[in-house]
Amino acid sequence: MTPGATKTLHLYEARFLSLLERVLAEHSRGGRAPFVGHVVVDSSFNPAGAAACPGSLVCRDPGDAHVTMCFATLCRVVSVQRVGVGAMVSLQCEGRLALGALRKSDEPYMLVDASVLLDEPAGDAPPGGRQGHGGTPAGGAGDGAPGGGPPLQEAAEELARELCELAELCERVYPEEEGHDAPRRALEWAELVRSGSGPGPGSGGGAGGAGGPVPLASGRADGFASRVSHAALVPVPGMGQEDKLMLFAARVEALSGLDVAERLRTSGEYVRAVSGPLRARLSLMSLGSGPEESELEDSDGGDRRG
Repeated sequence: MTPGATKTLHLYEARFLSLLERVLAEHSRGGRAPFVGHVVVDSSFNPAGAAACPGSLVCRDPGDAHVTMCFATLCRVVSVQRVGVGAMVSLQCEGRLALGALRKSDEPYMLVDASVLLDEPAGDAPPGGRQGHGGTPAGGAGDGAPGGGPPLQEAAEELARELCELAELCERVYPEEEGHDAPRRALEWAELVRSGSGPGPGSGGGAGGAGGPVPLASGRADGFASRVSHAALVPVPGMGQEDKLMLFAARVEALSGLDVAERLRTSGEYVRAVSGPLRARLSLMSLGSGPEESELEDSDGGDRRG
């Protein structure tokens, strides 16, 4: 999952239900917010690949084999619906995590030390990085602080406009399709940081400083440029296999770096790529040709739009 994305999981294994009960119990006692970690476990151990992935953790599985835990994200539990077997749990991804050491525990699920992983701060990005928005971590909260560069802010605003246009296209072309409102919800999530009302860790904005891991309760969070760069990587109705592979590759790239300017570029390319065929569909619809007449079956049976 990438920040801004939502997912509904059917939890039925005892260990995951035990984890869910713990999270909800701590929340009901007025303690921690209902958050859980979501990670990708790569059993094909690659030291070089692990080192290149921010916040990853190399550890040993129960069989004593090396595995890499990577692409860790912090997810808020939005809702829980009990079903016949287990529960349907809706998650909202709020940010990325840097994993620390595994904790020794008798629990049936993993416990790991973690910190919020922020984008690189302005001026401190690795080679190829650019100035951040407002002088805080690239795209960080605290707009208006000295030292920020307008290009990043302009790129973020441009991507927001393109995402808004994509949302309008989905709503007009696929008004009844599941997920037609996904781009709109993603943009609304990105905008939460402007008002400081976001429910994620550190929502409300915090002081600038070095990028990378920070404590979960530090009061800091990535800001609008960073959030919209992730939020734009959202699936849309009618995607063919080629589009889905493009989205997957863009999400992997987004989670593999801390340069928000580069991520804005990648996300912008994705949004424009999926918007073009939708715009063509809408034009055909306005001429009286239904979208069905413009569909072409590609070689793998997917829906190629346009």
